[in-house]
Amino acid sequence: KKWILKERSGYGSNGNTILSTNEVQSLLFDTNKLTEPILCQRIVEPPMLINNLKFSLRVYVVYFPRDRNGKDAEVYISHQGLAKYAAEQYDITSMKSNANDDQYMTNSGRGDGRSSKQTSLQVLKSEFQKNDLDYELMWDHIEQSVQHVMQGYLNNLQHGDSSPCSRIGLLNMPKILGFDFI
Repeated sequence: KKWILKERSGYGSNGNTILSTNEVQSLLFDTNKLTEPILCQRIVEPPMLINNLKFSLRVYVVYFPRDRNGKDAEVYISHQGLAKYAAEQYDITSMKSNANDDQYMTNSGRGDGRSSKQTSLQVLKSEFQKNDLDYELMWDHIEQSVQHVMQGYLNNLQHGDSSPCSRIGLLNMPKILGFDFI
């Protein structure tokens, strides 16, 4: 199994590392190796591919908090977003284990000269059709996921959660959020 480790301060795949299970265990059990918190996420195999490339989605969500007149908070999901493709075709037999693995990273802002292709969700929809994939089913799952996350966020606000994320919500300002999906 492969894992991706993401540093909190990473941007454009910088600070991301692809590791094997043994490498992750070694890193996590040696407390001297980790100085900052990291996100450790298992890479699901096999991934969904378009033209033999891994891809991720950036979906934009607009949040309007409850107003002073008591109108409930509103959440809108934009159909305008981004599909980001890896720079290199996916190869399940590859055992690469480095921070800039071009077949896994889909970030367009990598800044290291290995730019990934980026298109609109409308182009992705046509790619789904060409590859006989169900775009509407995927979009339904995205909407359900956004609804679940935002409902949790709103529940935390209503119950006085004092986490940094919830305190930001108390500013009572509209927000544009980016949700990433692989």
